[in-house]
Amino acid sequence: MMLSAAKKAAPHIEPETLEQEFLDKICTQDSVAFDLSAMQQPAQAFDYGTDEWEKFHQHARNTVESENQQLKASGDEDIETAGRRRVRGMSAAQIIITLLLVNHNIRKIAAFLDDEQRRERKTAPAAPAPLRRRERWANRYTKTTGSGDIRVYNTKDLKRTADPRPLRT
Repeated sequence: MMLSAAKKAAPHIEPETLEQEFLDKICTQDSVAFDLSAMQQPAQAFDYGTDEWEKFHQHARNTVESENQQLKASGDEDIETAGRRRVRGMSAAQIIITLLLVNHNIRKIAAFLDDEQRRERKTAPAAPAPLRRRERWANRYTKTTGSGDIRVYNTKDLKRTADPRPLRT
């Protein structure tokens, strides 16, 4: 603090203009005491230093450190390397870092959704493969199928009924 600022008189109210009856208690008393136990709200879910606090915070620390390691690792985001964000100014660098973090989060969400789809495909029953033309084909003249081993006596049964999709070849 500058010496000239310390010598200046502090603003005050003239006692004759101050009406005691209109002032609140907080304006007239010199000190205030608060009962902390009455006002205290639990800031943490677990008491500091207990076993459940240690178990929870160990997992949380591991998660945060893993994310930090993924962000700093060379590869996709690589925020540790200054060459990835060669711009002038803190705000421009912050925008680049923000875009890299957004990219990281989108990749994590996409990987999660892909894993969910793969898990669903593994548990769901497999859909039957569509019949190919070579499996549905029948020769009207020789009355045989494409493999030639089965005789077809009624070729009207082999016509497509309600399947408008094109046949795969």
